[in-house]
Amino acid sequence: MCARLSAAPGGVVAREGTLMERSRLIWIGLFVGSAVGGYVPALWGAGMLSFSSVIGSAIGGVAGIWLGYRLGE
Repeated sequence: MCARLSAAPGGVVAREGTLMERSRLIWIGLFVGSAVGGYVPALWGAGMLSFSSVIGSAIGGVAGIWLGYRLGE
């Protein structure tokens, strides 16, 4: 990803757009991770609103947020 550099106050060089890119990656990770985590228990016969599906969705969402944050660095 291409980011422009700009001089911030104090002579520090900051990258513009990185916060927005990281935020977008975190949201994508949240949605994809929670969808995959909620669907995996359905593969072995659990319902889409079962306890294991809800827990899987939460775990997948947290993993997606972590992955999105790491990719945005």
